Amino acid sequence: MQIYEKIKFFLNVEYNCGFKGSILSVISRSLLYTTIISYIIYNLIVSITYNPDPNNFLEINSSIHEINELSIIWDFDQIIYQYFNFLSSASQLDFGNLVTEEERFSIIMSHLFNTLIFLIAGLFMSLLLSVLLILLSANSVINKSVIFIFCKISYLHLAIILWIANDFLIDSFNFDINSSSTLTIILFSSFFVSLGSGILADYYTLLKEEYDNIMKKDYVIFSKDLGLNHFNFAIKEILFNLLNISISRIPIIFGGLVIIEYFLKDSSMQGISYFIVDQLDGGDNTSIFSSVFICIFIFTPIYFSSQIIQNKIIKK
Repeated sequence: MQIYEKIKFFLNVEYNCGFKGSILSVISRSLLYTTIISYIIYNLIVSITYNPDPNNFLEINSSIHEINELSIIWDFDQIIYQYFNFLSSASQLDFGNLVTEEERFSIIMSHLFNTLIFLIAGLFMSLLLSVLLILLSANSVINKSVIFIFCKISYLHLAIILWIANDFLIDSFNFDINSSSTLTIILFSSFFVSLGSGILADYYTLLKEEYDNIMKKDYVIFSKDLGLNHFNFAIKEILFNLLNISISRIPIIFGGLVIIEYFLKDSSMQGISYFIVDQLDGGDNTSIFSSVFICIFIFTPIYFSSQIIQNKIIKK
């Protein structure tokens, strides 16, 4: 139990040096968790790779006359040596080349950039729809009809919503989203990723609960009783909670983007999820791990930053 507590303390260490300490805490924890999580994934990929190449355990040995069997337990020293070689190359942004001789890092970043566009647009669309529903909820009739229906539709799986929408658009308007402009693709993806798999209902519910709680606080009620604009007093806390909720929804929306990106695989905007699936089909484990590693490296600081915002700013 003492060992567990020491590990837990080490993984969650914070520096009490004000704003600089918060930044240092985010950086150190992000690097630490990125290393641990990526190492676990590295071992999983190595463990399912048949006859791994002695020079790169992520790839299959090209020699059919040489069988190389690895155990993630008994060959720990070899695996961690290869893993740190990968980290050393990654620190120099050297992830090797694809079979097409294209630089792997630039290709991964172009796909990840598309995913980030989808993600930001999805968050923004979720925010717009949620705020609209909150404003409409003031009307009891609309609250019990339109909003109720929207939330129920939101609980449908995203794949089902896309299937219905795609058939309707093709049959009724002969419209293929994969052949559309970039702006249309972004609007399409943002709307459906914010609507399906319960994302809208979840985002709206959290946002409305926080809004109602803030509006019931003493300082807001007091300012309202004085005839002042109580929204001016509540806006700071509303915005901080909005930011925290939005950041916390990133993993959920990112999960929805896996389906969206596969649906848009023939479009001009292919995301990182489809790239990983495509490389999985092609057996390029290095591209798969490199993509996952970069995603973890980018999104982990965002997660820890949201915790800092919640613990040190919002709760004050």
